[in-house]
Amino acid sequence: MNQPFKGIDYGEINLWSLAGEDDVPRFNFPPVPANYTPGQTNDSYQWNPCNPWTARVFPNQTTTNGCVEVAVCMIQEAPPFGTYHKDIGQQNLSDCVFDQGTGLCALTYGVKGNKQIKTKIILMCNETEEGRVDPMSRFTSKYETRLHSKCACPGRCSSPSNAGLGTGQIMGIVFGSVAAILVFAFVVFIVFLRRKLPEGTPKPPVCTTVKVGFEVIMAKVCPCYKRLEYSSIP
Repeated sequence: MNQPFKGIDYGEINLWSLAGEDDVPRFNFPPVPANYTPGQTNDSYQWNPCNPWTARVFPNQTTTNGCVEVAVCMIQEAPPFGTYHKDIGQQNLSDCVFDQGTGLCALTYGVKGNKQIKTKIILMCNETEEGRVDPMSRFTSKYETRLHSKCACPGRCSSPSNAGLGTGQIMGIVFGSVAAILVFAFVVFIVFLRRKLPEGTPKPPVCTTVKVGFEVIMAKVCPCYKRLEYSSIP
């Protein structure tokens, strides 16, 4: 994935601040207007910059076809058969190139195993818009749209400190850090407990000290908890 894209003269185009997290794509393409241009289609599309995502029927159920760990997904309603999801762009097959037709930078996406499918998202610099996409145009296996955003302006946006991390990953880091601090504090407490023993008193095994330390902490936290007497230490 080649995001952000560093321009030769104007700076970096960085879309990380537009990325959705936790399998929620940022952009749902608007319906085709009544006076649509040739090539536009009534199929719906979803796109997420930078972070791959998986289409889900329900929060804990992935779709049976199509869009798993993708960037761009096409959704087709096919009554009475249901909803069909089609992968039309993968994050790991993306690139940011100079589009000679428009003179602008464009994101391009490919699909592994199907070189015919190509999705192009032309980046339109607009200082007044956070992020807006045009309806998707489709010509056989070629898809094209435009992103209007201040982040499409070189040097305008930068990566957040948690870029690429979902909420679950961030919570995992937080809980892991807290657990490490608690373990370290417990070790320090055990060392302190062993040093409190009177001089000349044989030091009990480390496992016994850990057990006593746990009993002392539990007695402090929960007064109803039965404390282990030091006299019972072998």
